[in-house]
Amino acid sequence: VALGEISYALLRGLVYATGFLTVMQVLGLNQSWTAILSLPAVVLIAFGFASIGMAITSYMKTFQQMDWINFVMLPMFLFSATFFPLDVYPGVIQRLIQALPLWHAVELDRGLTLGQFGPQLLLHVGYFVGMIAIGIVFTTLFALGLVLISVTPSQTDLNHIIFGNILGVSTADLIQIGILAAVALAILGLLRGRGGRAGRGPSQST
Repeated sequence: VALGEISYALLRGLVYATGFLTVMQVLGLNQSWTAILSLPAVVLIAFGFASIGMAITSYMKTFQQMDWINFVMLPMFLFSATFFPLDVYPGVIQRLIQALPLWHAVELDRGLTLGQFGPQLLLHVGYFVGMIAIGIVFTTLFALGLVLISVTPSQTDLNHIIFGNILGVSTADLIQIGILAAVALAILGLLRGRGGRAGRGPSQST
């Protein structure tokens, strides 16, 4: 499953990059022959993000925790020198942005399409190689843990490890829901009883 998800991410990134690169070539925006190297660069970038993403999601327990990914991705998308140059930010913010993977991705592709081929590109390549290595290591450790749990007698449910608490509902939440439901049913019962007595009152008096 992990290999399938990562392979799909690489294929999708390659298809998108091919489309963008074709449009840029038609519009004359590619300023060097090194622009063709942006295709394998995009595959490397996609591999890095997919590996880290797979490693992070492997340790998540609920679907609600997936929102944390959007909480990180959206600011990174807006502030990684994609829309604004890096020098418009204060010095401390610049250092923070330069630590983000999307900044390295933008600089790598931008340098290849503009013909700015130099040693600095190797830094960006090394950054994503490190991301890939970290992602593969953590995903492999998680997979090995599943194998050990499956072959070793244990009271831990394997499905709970793999899928976690899918609905994100804890025992305390279930108790609270039960109490509220009981109170609601009691109130409805009292209201129904009063309504019945009120309806029988006039008929008995006549």
